[in-house]
Amino acid sequence: MEQHYGAQQQQGGGGGQQQAAAQAEIEENNNDLLKMAENAQLFLGKSTHMNPPQYAEFWLSPKIASLGTVLLSKILMAITGEEKTTSITELIKKITNNAVPPVPELTKLPEVDAEGYTLLQSLILTAYFGALLYPFNANFAALRASLGRLVSFRQKTRVIAPQTPDFLFISEVERMYATRDYLNSGDILRFCIQQATQPEFPEDFDPAKATARQVAPSFLYSYFRLRMMEPQRARETFEACIAVMEHPSITDDMVLTMMHMIRTFLHYCPIPPIDLYPKLIERATKFYLWPRPHSDAARDLLEVLSVEIKSPGAALRARIHEETASIYPIASSGVVTGKERYVHLLIDKDLPNARWLMEMLRNYVPPRPSDTDLQLRIIMTVFVVSLPNTTPDQLGLEYLPKEHVNHFYNRVIQVMDQCAAMPNEADAVKYREEQLANVKQEILQSLGQTPQSYPPRPPRVPSVEFLFRVSGFTLTTQTKDSSYNTRYWYPKRESTELLANLLRDYTQFASPAYRPVVKVGIVGNDATMHNIICGYVCLRLQQPDLFDRLDVRFFFIPAVQSTDLGNYLGSTDKWYGAHVASFLKAIGMLVPTLPAPQQATPGTFGETTQQQPSEVERAVRSGRSVSISPALVSAATASPYSMHSQMSQDPMEPLERVLCPSAILRMELETYFREAKWPVNMHLYRAECSASDNSTITIPFFSRAQLGLYAYAEVFRKQQDLPATMPREEVINHSKFNFKPVSFQIKYLQMNPVSQARAIGQQDYRQYQQICMASVPVAGDRAMNVNADPTHPWLELLLVDNSKKTGQRSDPKVYHVSQVELLSERVEPFHLLLDGRVYGPFVKVKITGAMYPDKDKIYTMPIMTYLPVDLGD
Repeated sequence: MEQHYGAQQQQGGGGGQQQAAAQAEIEENNNDLLKMAENAQLFLGKSTHMNPPQYAEFWLSPKIASLGTVLLSKILMAITGEEKTTSITELIKKITNNAVPPVPELTKLPEVDAEGYTLLQSLILTAYFGALLYPFNANFAALRASLGRLVSFRQKTRVIAPQTPDFLFISEVERMYATRDYLNSGDILRFCIQQATQPEFPEDFDPAKATARQVAPSFLYSYFRLRMMEPQRARETFEACIAVMEHPSITDDMVLTMMHMIRTFLHYCPIPPIDLYPKLIERATKFYLWPRPHSDAARDLLEVLSVEIKSPGAALRARIHEETASIYPIASSGVVTGKERYVHLLIDKDLPNARWLMEMLRNYVPPRPSDTDLQLRIIMTVFVVSLPNTTPDQLGLEYLPKEHVNHFYNRVIQVMDQCAAMPNEADAVKYREEQLANVKQEILQSLGQTPQSYPPRPPRVPSVEFLFRVSGFTLTTQTKDSSYNTRYWYPKRESTELLANLLRDYTQFASPAYRPVVKVGIVGNDATMHNIICGYVCLRLQQPDLFDRLDVRFFFIPAVQSTDLGNYLGSTDKWYGAHVASFLKAIGMLVPTLPAPQQATPGTFGETTQQQPSEVERAVRSGRSVSISPALVSAATASPYSMHSQMSQDPMEPLERVLCPSAILRMELETYFREAKWPVNMHLYRAECSASDNSTITIPFFSRAQLGLYAYAEVFRKQQDLPATMPREEVINHSKFNFKPVSFQIKYLQMNPVSQARAIGQQDYRQYQQICMASVPVAGDRAMNVNADPTHPWLELLLVDNSKKTGQRSDPKVYHVSQVELLSERVEPFHLLLDGRVYGPFVKVKITGAMYPDKDKIYTMPIMTYLPVDLGD
């Protein structure tokens, strides 16, 4: 069987029994490899999809050396064109029979179509994913043979340019499989940290064109978090971070992401290396004098580290208490809502990628540990970290009667909280050791004669619970709803009632001293966000005090496609770009994957691990073996219990080690909802639209309002029933496309850079190729001097007029405006494009901020990011 890194392989002796055992092992490995090749033949065919049971079975216990052999062989076959004459199964059979075929001699690489290139990128990324997160035997003979063919091809043939991105990334993947303990090397670990702290995210990021090299670094953060679970690997990671912080080549962007990454590591490290914290404080202190936001990040890290030295594990305990208030109600001011772990995901059922993400999350639903289990885990960790020479075996917490657990937990946490509040570190350490020694003696005197539970292991934050709210988010009617207390005519949206029902469940817990936190994730594209914005503005007008009583936080999750909002957030907060937008694409590129459900029934439902276990959970409960993460190998091998006995006594542990892509996806999204603390207060606007019959409708929007060529292109797309995925340029170049510019009179209120009205401008009737009022920037804006910024209360008005003589566009004009009014000449109808959604026809439009009824202030919507985008004054 395959062995993990660090395992000692048995040495073959001279006896016949040992030779027979070795031969049996070789045959078993070859059979596993052939089975992997047969599976690959299926999921690397026309479809890379598997149904949920097949997907769970495949990723539950993959033989990574076998998978790597198949993937590396398939990569070479795709590059050289061998796949046209030989199947992957046939090639693997030759390798297992020691008949490794020679490397093809080529003078020119065969051309690869778009579909073939996409599959090649998926193969490369999947090989990287397996080597990064799973243990495997680097000495597996077939793997070495496959690596040899790939290396030989690169070295003996000169048909691949040595500096191409694919060439460099394939070389890195080769080293990961070829070198034993490659990722545990100090130099490589520091290199990976440098990669993680320098995320790249272009402002025109298009998931459809993303390569494996571009999105692969987004997996590194997941890898480092897993290393935090094992003490020695956590120490090595912190030491590498210190070395990178000391390096003179560290950049401004690296400092900001490094401060954030180290601070979040503390939430995932149950056995922290507190002796390294003084060095971290020393390195972070020099960045405290830097300008914002670096000084803010350094200050936050210094505050957390100073508390950690006095009260080790405080950050992890605070996170657990925040989401599981029932184990220590004092931490939440005594208010326990039972909803602390809830995250509401609004799924756009009309988007296949949104449905796919929901299916991936539902595929892996980890069980939730009991409150008593969490308390025992935390008690054990506190004593091991805070009392010298204390081991879990000395405590014997598995013999502690359950009725005593809560009492001792409160005692321990009160001691640690008092230590955290002390000004002097030496006094805190002395007080901590004295008090915990006394509590330890009381615990030992309270132990029973028989075990009450399994021996507690280090804790981790329990998984959040996703509540899916599925809707089409479509316009249902354009008539005024009498329940909206406003003089404006707003279209009725499902999103209004959906948000109202969602938030209403939290108002019963609100008080002047406590604002319940409500986390709402929006899974979709710009049009999805547009619909939610419409419901949000209507709800704020209908119930203005609702949001004052609640702490509502919105999180945007682009559904694996290019979105203006997602690209803006990712280009201003590179950590968001790498670990939300790029990460979702990376998970979607792995093969095999789950298909998107053909349809999703609208409604609200959540995750129930007891009544409806996931496919992965069923597999674990059935007793099948699971692979152990490299970050958890030491903890697993040190356990006095076997894996199967743990399954019956500690259901949380095995699932922690299931590293299928759906589990990694869940971990990364949970991290987004936990760690994104900075709100981008996005200003909202409204379009008051008048039709030829004098009827009026007011439509909120957040990104941009467009008239002219682009609006007509979307109308034409619908008229001709063209696919939504067709690029706009292809729509405009369609043989039947015939755009005639409309003549507009334009009035606008110009603003200066400090948001003060400067002048009233007016443009007489003129034909325009394009008119755009932008709040969220997109790629190409800067080339036309458009400096849109959603955190500022103004729009960028772009006018591209149409020359009557030549029919060519003239130089665009750009204005800083807070209000725009457009009137078509001779009441000629036109359409309006708001956030990618077409409305109309209209004859007049007035664009203003979506204002509070009685305040001279524009509504804003907080979209959460990891790092600060707008620092304010």
